[in-house]
Amino acid sequence: RLAIDPDFSSRDLLNNLFSAALDYGREHFSASDAVMEVNPRHVSYYRRIGFRAVGTMRICPRVAAPAILMHLDLDDWEQDTLLKQRIAA
Repeated sequence: RLAIDPDFSSRDLLNNLFSAALDYGREHFSASDAVMEVNPRHVSYYRRIGFRAVGTMRICPRVAAPAILMHLDLDDWEQDTLLKQRIAA
């Protein structure tokens, strides 16, 4: 679960939190993939990060709300991030 106070929310903050979480998973658990459930209204944001939808929308029983499973290959994400950093430099 992730929540950010709207008064302090920013795209950079969310990107940095995700980068830290993904890096932590790779470094400490040798994770190769990230999978998460998101509300359908947030799918476009996570696609911009590199996640891909897996399957179709379902109702998440924990919160009784619609959800879509999203997947990210961490090797692809890392290569894309490095490329973006080089372009920005």
